[in-house]
Amino acid sequence: MKHYFIVPARKNSKGFKNKNRILLSKTCNFLDTIKWKDEVIISTDDDFYKEICFKKQYLFFKRPKILSGDKVSIKNVFMHIKKNLLLDNDTYFWLIYIPILGRKTVDYNFSKKLIEKSKFKIKSLCSFWPHP
Repeated sequence: MKHYFIVPARKNSKGFKNKNRILLSKTCNFLDTIKWKDEVIISTDDDFYKEICFKKQYLFFKRPKILSGDKVSIKNVFMHIKKNLLLDNDTYFWLIYIPILGRKTVDYNFSKKLIEKSKFKIKSLCSFWPHP
């Protein structure tokens, strides 16, 4: 079982200009706390992330323009990654959106245990924060 953390980082964010570039360091700090990850992949149309990927030993995965718009499904982005990296079926993708802050390692560790202990093949797992 392999665990790939996928970080989508489009170049032209809407609303808050360059939010992905500005908030990436917080996401990287969180990812550093996950000791069981096999790979971090930054899927992007922005060459800005090349150097960061090199320093952090993340995989820089350049997305084609057709998969870089604000209306593109994240599922299509994942399918593109899976197809081009030739990953097997025993690979789990963990979606990490950069602007979502407040992640806790303990929650991810718990989710991983759920996946490992399940007698059924878990295809999807989603979590939500309660609204204050």
